[in-house]
Amino acid sequence: MSPELLGLILIVVLFALLLLGVNVAVALATIGLVGVTILTSMRSGLGMIQVVPFTTVANFAFIALPLFILMGEFAFNAGITRDLFNAGYKWLGHLPGGMAMGVMAAGAGFGAISGSTLVSAAAMTRASWPELMKFNYDKGLSAGTVASAGCLAVLIPPSIMAVIYGMFTQTPIGPILMGGVIPGIITTVLFMSVIFIRAVMNPNLAPKGPRANWKERFGTFKHMWATVALILLVTGGIYAGIFTPTEAAAAGALGAFIIALLTRSLNWAIFRSSMLSTLKTSSFIFLIMVGAFLFSRLLALSKVSALVGGFVGGLEVNRVIILIGILLLYVGLGMLLDTVSMLAVSISTTFPIIIGLGFDPVWFGIVIVMMCEIAAVTPPVGLNVFADKAVLGDEIQTWTIYKSCIPFLAAHVTLMALIIAFPQIVLWLPSKMAG
Repeated sequence: MSPELLGLILIVVLFALLLLGVNVAVALATIGLVGVTILTSMRSGLGMIQVVPFTTVANFAFIALPLFILMGEFAFNAGITRDLFNAGYKWLGHLPGGMAMGVMAAGAGFGAISGSTLVSAAAMTRASWPELMKFNYDKGLSAGTVASAGCLAVLIPPSIMAVIYGMFTQTPIGPILMGGVIPGIITTVLFMSVIFIRAVMNPNLAPKGPRANWKERFGTFKHMWATVALILLVTGGIYAGIFTPTEAAAAGALGAFIIALLTRSLNWAIFRSSMLSTLKTSSFIFLIMVGAFLFSRLLALSKVSALVGGFVGGLEVNRVIILIGILLLYVGLGMLLDTVSMLAVSISTTFPIIIGLGFDPVWFGIVIVMMCEIAAVTPPVGLNVFADKAVLGDEIQTWTIYKSCIPFLAAHVTLMALIIAFPQIVLWLPSKMAG
C-alpha cells in the first residue's frame, strides 16, 4: 500500500471516529501514532509519544494561552461585564434596539479583555438578559444578540483562537492579534446595524428604553477605568512593542487580578474557581494540540499534504475560488466540531495551500478566526448557543437561539467579502506595529 493511500484511509477513519463521538485529542493522537508507526517503525512511534507532548507545550510562547484565559476569568469575576453593559445601556438604550446595541458594544469591550468566546457569551447573558426581559425585548432577538456578542471575543485581541492559530502555523502572534482590531470594530458596527434595522422594521422586537440624562451617561465612565486600563495594557502594549504577546498576557492576568482585588470581588472561592477553569480549558486545548501535531506528522510522512497541495495548485481557476472552497470546508467542519478541534484537524492541510496560493498568513489567520465566529453560532455544535442555553435554561429553546443568529451570520458574510476584496482591512494595523 502506498503512503498516500494509507494517509487517505486514516483520514477517513479519523472522521469516522469523530462522528462516533470519540474525543478529538484521542482520535488525532491515535490515528497519528498508528500512521507513523506503520510508515516508519514501532520505535519511531513510541519515541513520538515521549517527545511530542513535551515539545508541544514547552514552547515559551504557548504560556500566553493560559494567561489570556486567566485574565478573562479574573475580569469576569471583577464585575466588568456589568459595568460595560450599564454604560452601553445609558448611552444607547433610548434608540430603537438600543439596549441590545448596548449589549453588543459591551460584548466588544469585554472581548477586548477576555479573548474567550464562551466566557464572553455566558457573561453577557448573565449581565444583560434580566434587563432585556424587563423592557420587553423579544426573546429570540435577545438570545441572538448575546450569543453573537460573545463571538466578538474570538476576533478582538486578545483572541484565544488567534493565539492557537499562531501556535499551529508558527505565525507571529502579535501581528495576528493586531490584525483582528479593525475587523472586530467593523463586526461590532455591522451587528449593531442588524439590531437597529430589525428594531426599526418591527418596533415590538426591541422597544425604546428611557433616555438617560448626560450626567448619568458620563457617570458611567468612572466605572470604565478597569476596562480601559486592561485594553491599554495588553493591546496597547503589544502594538507599541512594549510587550511580546506572552509578556502582555502575563501583564494582563496580573492587572485583572489586581483590579479584582481593588473592587473587592475576589475571594478564595472565586480565585480557586478561576484557576481551575483556566487549568481545564488550557489542558483541553493543549491535549488537542498534541494530537494535532501527531496527526500533522502523519500527513507529512504519507505525503498527503503534498498530494492535496499539488492537486489544488494544478487547478486552473482563480485563487479566490479555491479560497471559497476552503471556507466552505470550514463551514462543514464547524457544524461537526468545536472551534479548536476544527482548526486542529484541518490547518496542517489548508495552511500550506493558502501560502502556496500567495495569501498572507496573518490575513488568513483572521479569516480562520472569523470562520470560528461563524462556527460558534451554527448548529449543531454552536458553543455560544450552548453557553446561552446553559445560563437561560428553559426560558428559550435551543433552536430559537440558532434561528435568531441568522441575521448576524449575514453580517459575518458581508465582512468576509470585504476582507477578501480589501486585505488591508486586516493587514494595515499590523504593518504599523512598533518593533
